[in-house]
Amino acid sequence: ALSVDAEGFGGLSLSDVARPLLRGEQRLQLRLENRERRSSRKSKSSSTSVATTSLDAADTGLFEHLRQWRAELAREQNVPAYVIFHDATLRAIACRRPRSLSDLRTVAGVGEAKLARYGEALIEQVQAAG
Repeated sequence: ALSVDAEGFGGLSLSDVARPLLRGEQRLQLRLENRERRSSRKSKSSSTSVATTSLDAADTGLFEHLRQWRAELAREQNVPAYVIFHDATLRAIACRRPRSLSDLRTVAGVGEAKLARYGEALIEQVQAAG
């Protein structure tokens, strides 16, 4: 009933199928998603995630240090902090404490662009925090 209007910058437009639906001449049936099954998958995968892992005192200190560093960068660059790194990435860095760019490259959330832009400074922050 909907089609993508490529000429209209990807907007949606109604197709000919939509007319009887809008008039109530035809019924539209949608499948309900089984939320119970979906949520169980989500909880299994997130239970081992670094984002939900509790940090020990030393890792928490490093995590907070990295958050402050990220906040300063975000202010300088006039962007939201999550654009630089998400909290989950900073938690993973706090847990792993990478000592080189190749170590940092293995952390989820650190792609080539962020590695090139922030990698050296991030390694310095990890080493400075101890």
